[in-house]
Amino acid sequence: MLLFELTFGSFLTYTPRPETPEQRKSKDYMYSLKLDTPIDVPPQPTTRYLASVLARHINKYALKSIFGPDVVLVPMPSSSKPLPGGLWVPQRLASAFVDFGLGAHALPILKRMETIPKSAYSAPGHRSSAQRHYETLRTSRLLFAQERVVIIDDVITSGATMVGAASVLAEAYPSTQIMGFAMIRTISNAAEFVKLIDPCVGTITRRGDSTHRDP
Repeated sequence: MLLFELTFGSFLTYTPRPETPEQRKSKDYMYSLKLDTPIDVPPQPTTRYLASVLARHINKYALKSIFGPDVVLVPMPSSSKPLPGGLWVPQRLASAFVDFGLGAHALPILKRMETIPKSAYSAPGHRSSAQRHYETLRTSRLLFAQERVVIIDDVITSGATMVGAASVLAEAYPSTQIMGFAMIRTISNAAEFVKLIDPCVGTITRRGDSTHRDP
């Protein structure tokens, strides 16, 4: 059964149709994260760089309620079945978070059983629903009931993927607290974009077949 509500956090924002230098910078960061390209001096993968920045400043943000030494980090699967040696950015993020003390373990216990269209290539209104994500994901039973779980993703738009994945985990581990975290959240309307580093803890709410993210 699909969850009606899920708490999530995010660290950065980006807008897909940038108009200002800061907005263009946000889109560059999104692409850099998606490809996990080296950045900073000395160069390091974007996943590790952003994880280190978040870890250094975590106590300044409400995001400290998402992470902790008792948290199991579960990377979000991609929209297709995994390929051996393929790039899996959420898994790299989860591992980097553990390395920097933001979680206890990174456990890849969610698996995509059927390929679905990538959200990035789907027009608004035609992206896969939370129900479709729920139907195409499975989990293995590796957790203890007392553990907290945070699903880790690179980018969040409507939150449908996150709700589908959280619903699968909630069925398997009904006594476990489940939340989500995406490094970047999409601001579709450039006029509503504030700044690149804009941490938040918010809520994804399911409304019928659609999901609403706030903020």
